[in-house]
Amino acid sequence: MGRDIHVTSKAISRAGNRLTTDVKPLVVKARNSVDKTSVDAPAFGLIGMGIWAGHNEIQNYTRNYLQAAAEALDRMDAKLQEVAKTWKDAEDKSTTKVQG
Repeated sequence: MGRDIHVTSKAISRAGNRLTTDVKPLVVKARNSVDKTSVDAPAFGLIGMGIWAGHNEIQNYTRNYLQAAAEALDRMDAKLQEVAKTWKDAEDKSTTKVQG
C-alpha cells in the first residue's frame, strides 16, 4: 500500500525558501569559484593556445550556466510562494467553519 501524503501551504513555502537559503548559496559559491580556475597564457605553451582558448570558453560557459541556475532558483522560489498562497486560500476555504 502507498503512503498517505499530506501537503500543506507551509511545506510548499518552506520548500521554496530552502531553494534560496540552502541551495542557491552553493550555486553562487560554485559560480564564484570558477574564476579560481583561470590559467594565464601561455601556461599551455605556444602549441597549447587552442587549449587555453577552449579552457576560457568552458570557464565562461560554466560561469554563465551557474548564474542562470541561481536566477532559476529565485524564480522557482517565487512561483512556489505563489502556489503556497493559493494552497493556503484553498485550505482556508475547505475548512469547516461553525457559525454561532
